[in-house]
Amino acid sequence: MLYLKVLGDSLKNQSKSDTANLLRHLDLKGTKIHQEFVQSLIREGLPFKHSQLDSSFKLLHYFKNNPEKQTILKEMIHRKLPITKEIFQALSAVNNSNQSQSMLNLLNYLESNKLQIPLKEKLSQLTQLQEDKDNLKQFSNLHMGIFSKANPKEQFIQQLQRYLTTIGLDYEHRMKFDQNKDKQMSIKEMLLQLITKGNRATNKHASRLLYLINGLHINSVQESDNFLQAHIQVPSLKLGLKNDLELNFESQKTEEGKINPNYCRIYFNLKLAYLQETIIDMHIQQRSITMTIYNDTLELNLLTKTLQGKLNTALQELNFHLTSVNFQPLQEKSKEVIKKKEQLTSYEGVDLRI
Repeated sequence: MLYLKVLGDSLKNQSKSDTANLLRHLDLKGTKIHQEFVQSLIREGLPFKHSQLDSSFKLLHYFKNNPEKQTILKEMIHRKLPITKEIFQALSAVNNSNQSQSMLNLLNYLESNKLQIPLKEKLSQLTQLQEDKDNLKQFSNLHMGIFSKANPKEQFIQQLQRYLTTIGLDYEHRMKFDQNKDKQMSIKEMLLQLITKGNRATNKHASRLLYLINGLHINSVQESDNFLQAHIQVPSLKLGLKNDLELNFESQKTEEGKINPNYCRIYFNLKLAYLQETIIDMHIQQRSITMTIYNDTLELNLLTKTLQGKLNTALQELNFHLTSVNFQPLQEKSKEVIKKKEQLTSYEGVDLRI
């Protein structure tokens, strides 16, 4: 049998006094900022624990309170992430930084200070298009995606795996399972070494990129019992794009806990040279694909008509069937994002709103 304990008098539907009473019962300071933060948690229906509030209040004081800081803390509470300074800085870096620009900023700093270290070469590899014709052809084929004569699936996976290893998003996994001592160091490993040995100015520049990489790692996978989300961000300059390429996967889990390719949804968020901001939303169910392209270019449907047949043929070679291609203005996607706020995490513990 479940027993509930009453912490205090019944609430009077007066948010300020109720919140102040709650904080007093929890033995937490009831400052104006603390009360506003708790009230916003209650309004948004986010359950919270005493320890989460205590840690959040400390971070609000340390980083100076503002709406953006509160939004990050609410995300951490919602996702049940540890409320620590390091995770807060990582998520903040993802929200406020561009991966390609962060790499370029550090690369420029290393060059201006004439620091000849392996990290400099690694950053150059990810931020500069190679002059070699074979490399240009390879990236051109990747750009063309499934319209290329080469195997786009294998090509894309190879590029993605190379990127993940180079930047160090799989650093912890490799440290635990990869016993190859001769493996090349990732950018994350080099940043950790540089921070250990560098001066204050160098550490400041290196830490910015390290926080961003850690934030990308934290955001790379979110999951519940039956559902899984994955997010990958690839530097844009190597592909000749204006902004970093963002890929989002939403899927039912297989029995092995992996993405189910037969029942999933994939987003491509692009900033193209001529079409500008473009979002490609693919729904996959029993290997049938419904695709929606969000873009504000007029008559894009007519302009891409000849390519849709090639798209369908290429997908059939991968054992997929294209059922429809729809075009919508970007405003429609914005409405959908606002309307649909996914609640992926289950909650176990005490709901302090009761």
